[in-house]
Amino acid sequence: MARAPDLDLSRVVARWGGQMAQAMRPHLDLLLVEMHQLPVDWSRHDLRSGSEVATAMMRELHPELTEAALQALDWKYSFDWR
Repeated sequence: MARAPDLDLSRVVARWGGQMAQAMRPHLDLLLVEMHQLPVDWSRHDLRSGSEVATAMMRELHPELTEAALQALDWKYSFDWR
């Protein structure tokens, strides 16, 4: 596992090709922006619980996301807020 999250599309390229990876990139960026704009009350949460709240909100907003995708978003989100 990497020490820091990174938007690495190599597995997307390997499975679906470069065009699909390029097409997905803007959608992934939008998910990250959306997650950072969620109304987490940082006066009530520490980094871990705040990240859990944001991930739960994303799970509700985007039922199409897999648990692996949500875990990846959670890792990036918590890293960015540390």
